Amino acid sequence: MYLRVSQRERAIELAEKGFVRVAGGAEFAHLAKTRELPAGSRHLWAIDEVWSVADPVRVNCSRIQTKLNVEPPRVPPERADDLARMSALPGASQVTAEQRAYRGKVEADIEAAEPIEEERAA
Repeated sequence: MYLRVSQRERAIELAEKGFVRVAGGAEFAHLAKTRELPAGSRHLWAIDEVWSVADPVRVNCSRIQTKLNVEPPRVPPERADDLARMSALPGASQVTAEQRAYRGKVEADIEAAEPIEEERAA
């Protein structure tokens, strides 16, 4: 928690120095490798933000964001069956937040796999 607060403060300092928030949830190494970001960009990994010098000619924020909006791969029906069996297992009496998040991800994967089965039937 403390690291997030300190990196949020760092983001405020960067904004005061003229930096611009370019992307969130991005892989900094990938963006730097594809030369979408100029030298001197900063990745604040605890808050998952990328900050760059304010040079709108060199930083194309909308282009970066469209590259980040990628649809996750569909789950095959076999994997959906496995995930359904896993979610049907009896859970512990006290479920942690991490377990609830994983169960939510499993349920979302199952729902994403169901249209594939319907498409194959058609």
